[in-house]
Amino acid sequence: MKKKKGEYGYIPYRRKQVIIRTIIYFAISFVLFAAGYIVTGTNANILTIVAVLGMLPSSKSMVEAIMFIKARESSKDIINIISSAASDRLIAYELFLTAYSKNFPLTAVTVSGNTVYAYSEHENCELDAASKHIKDILNQNQLTGDVQISRDLDSFLAILANWEDTDASLESDSLEQVSADSKATQNERKNPAEEILKIIMAISL
Repeated sequence: MKKKKGEYGYIPYRRKQVIIRTIIYFAISFVLFAAGYIVTGTNANILTIVAVLGMLPSSKSMVEAIMFIKARESSKDIINIISSAASDRLIAYELFLTAYSKNFPLTAVTVSGNTVYAYSEHENCELDAASKHIKDILNQNQLTGDVQISRDLDSFLAILANWEDTDASLESDSLEQVSADSKATQNERKNPAEEILKIIMAISL
């Protein structure tokens, strides 16, 4: 079953896709090289050139595969608890934020107005560094907001239960739109919560 970014199960679904794609890319290059050598008896042929050029997308795909292999999956039980509390609020699950030197696995991310609330069950997620990374990215996109990331599930559930913010509700297909469109200009931003979540998802695997 197809999974979109922001849905539970996206990481293993996408990981499988990327690994298979990487294997196919490398296999094509090796087959082309072998075919050229068998036919001509030398590696100085046009198929060798094509095979070498094919290594560029293969290598890029391999890097992405390695990132997905490193990406941490979230607990299904915890996701079920959060989704029950979230109802129809604007929320994304199982995001793996990437940065230059660190990565940040987040179990759930939601936005109320200009405030980002996130929960991570993963002990290796550096919460302060993750908050700073998100703030920096938002500032680069001319957006300001507070970022609160916690490892306390009860506190995160309390936030979902208590706030009243019409910006935080979604129609059933809104998350797909959030995932697909991450390049809106400042003038097009009508819902800051949705725009902030778009940007966070854009910096996630």
